[in-house]
Amino acid sequence: MGSTDTNKIKRTRQVLVYAIAVLTAVVTSLMGSMVVAARTDNGFMLSVIVPATIVFLLTEGVFVGKLISLGRPSRL
Repeated sequence: MGSTDTNKIKRTRQVLVYAIAVLTAVVTSLMGSMVVAARTDNGFMLSVIVPATIVFLLTEGVFVGKLISLGRPSRL
């Protein structure tokens, strides 16, 4: 039992590190697109990218929460 628990913890840490890396890359590209949109058309930025960013942050929170819940011991 002890070895499976440590393997599960290691796997969860790997998944979390991978997810954080992916989310950081997505957020960075999102910021870059926001800068481009701010230069081209402020109305487009306010109407499209800000709500998209809010939705993305909410789904990111849910995604990270699910990943963290994977690391918790499940009751069987």
